[in-house]
Amino acid sequence: MSTTRQSTGHPLPADSQLARELLDGLAEAVLTTDAGGRVTLVNATATELLPEITAGVDLSRCPVPALARATADDTESFDAEYRGRRLRGARRQLADGRYAWYIRDVTEEQARADALLAERSRTAFLAQAGSRLGLSLHRDQTLRASVTLAVPYLADAAVAVHRPPPTAEPHVSWIR
Repeated sequence: MSTTRQSTGHPLPADSQLARELLDGLAEAVLTTDAGGRVTLVNATATELLPEITAGVDLSRCPVPALARATADDTESFDAEYRGRRLRGARRQLADGRYAWYIRDVTEEQARADALLAERSRTAFLAQAGSRLGLSLHRDQTLRASVTLAVPYLADAAVAVHRPPPTAEPHVSWIR
């Protein structure tokens, strides 16, 4: 097995099979291109995530619109939806005008972030509702608060329909 040296002087293996195994073991999709923008290498994750991109494909004309646009515009990254998945890609320059694209499927990450934001919004609503409804003992203020609380969080409009308590019930009393 021959070796090459890094700039630090440490030997690197020149075994292309080892390099392929290392790339295929990554959870991130990796595509490399030649100086002309044609794909030269596709790792296993990229094959699974983007099966339509194979060696020899011109990335500026590939079937993944965000990647094609980023390549054509000479952009360093992209973030887009493709086939129901949220993809985030970053490009790094390699030697001799070649590039590597590192593409991650961030769909689940994005779903977790969205769920967290929704939960925070619900918590804020409940805290505000509890505070406003707990402060008022006046019937009209309580009705007004319950209607106005619902509008920004639950609906575009809200109406409260109520029936005044019968006067025959002495234990029911609203402060006016």
